[in-house]
Amino acid sequence: MRTTSDTMTENIPVNSPITLKHFYTIFGTMLALLLICGLFAYYILTRPIPPIPSGEIIDQFGTYVTPSNKRIATIGLNEKGKFSIKISENRSSKVLPYTVSFQSGDDWLATWSDNDDFWHYSKSTGKLRLMYYTADGGVRMTLAGIYDGWDGIPESFLEKLPKSEIEKYETWKNNQE
Repeated sequence: MRTTSDTMTENIPVNSPITLKHFYTIFGTMLALLLICGLFAYYILTRPIPPIPSGEIIDQFGTYVTPSNKRIATIGLNEKGKFSIKISENRSSKVLPYTVSFQSGDDWLATWSDNDDFWHYSKSTGKLRLMYYTADGGVRMTLAGIYDGWDGIPESFLEKLPKSEIEKYETWKNNQE
């Protein structure tokens, strides 16, 4: 009889058939590992995205949840290769009527404020936009300028804007007093 090795303490034939017990053990182990991997993948894909603090600067593509955990901004490239921002309700497929797109190489900044207003600035257009919610649940967008649109801007976001925008803010602020 041929054995697998002379150094083994037990002589097991090389061509010995796998018993049914061994088969069930191997099959059960593989099934358990597959189940564990599947559960881990499910957890990774469905775990909730944590909200970001008000005023935290957003300057990378990704998905960002409001501080109140009510809305999501998805920032990336659309099917035409343009930079795109889509706002939707959290835990819902409902896309709010707010989508903006710029050239893909544009420098930009964005942030959420405490009351779920979404601020974003495009360097190429020089426009600061504010998306906000009305009392009746509607969504509105405005451009911040000398006369309007600055209420509630997070200080950390304001500091990152170009000097020309900060000067507009200062003019607006002085007109409020």
